[in-house]
Amino acid sequence: ISRSLRNQLLGGGRRKYTDCASADVDPSELYTIVVSTYNRDDPLIKNLDHWLSCPNVYQVQVVWHDPKRKPPKMLREMEKEFSCSNSVTPKLYVREQREDKLTNRFTIPAGGFVTPAVFNIDDDAVVDCHMMTVAFEQWKRMGVGSLVGFEPRLINWTMSTVGQGYTWYESCIDEVCSYNTLWPTKGAFLHRDYYSAFWNDEYRSARHLVDHYFTGEDILMTFVHFHSYYTKMTQAPPILSVQVTSRY
Repeated sequence: ISRSLRNQLLGGGRRKYTDCASADVDPSELYTIVVSTYNRDDPLIKNLDHWLSCPNVYQVQVVWHDPKRKPPKMLREMEKEFSCSNSVTPKLYVREQREDKLTNRFTIPAGGFVTPAVFNIDDDAVVDCHMMTVAFEQWKRMGVGSLVGFEPRLINWTMSTVGQGYTWYESCIDEVCSYNTLWPTKGAFLHRDYYSAFWNDEYRSARHLVDHYFTGEDILMTFVHFHSYYTKMTQAPPILSVQVTSRY
């Protein structure tokens, strides 16, 4: 992707980016965005530009899933551009994966996540910065065990939907929501501890199934969230779907 193409993708202009976090900033007041990407460079570059302009973002991490292809030059240039001379932590960080596995999207960076709050999303999806702030504030109010996001689902195994077992966008119609989980891969805040829990030995066989069939990593993480929370608190974890007024 060329710089001229990047300008076209951004509508011919540059956004006002938020500053890098200084060393004295409380990490609990910021969050990390993890963007999962595979072979969609154009929307990735465009959406990264958006994420880097949102307030309260400590870092944007790109999980590069394709081990056979190096990240494009423009992405590396963006990474250098946001290296942050006033901080030891770059604002943009590309994490190349050695294998193409869906469970990689929940890998933990070297040194771990600095912020307690981690927001996970696909490369072709985007949420308005104001709505991100609303969701982040809700997550903090509800507690670190909560799951707050934008894509609710209603799991119901009695449904006639063949091979699925849950309703999709229909779970929220006319501002009335009937849901019992959220897909964390479609844009949701989770505490960093759940990323660690995802790699516990007790979920090893489930992770193997996800990587073998190349699907279901979102369902597995919701299960890990529920099971980990329930084991400690003996009750269902709090979840909240934030109604999106603007996707961009």
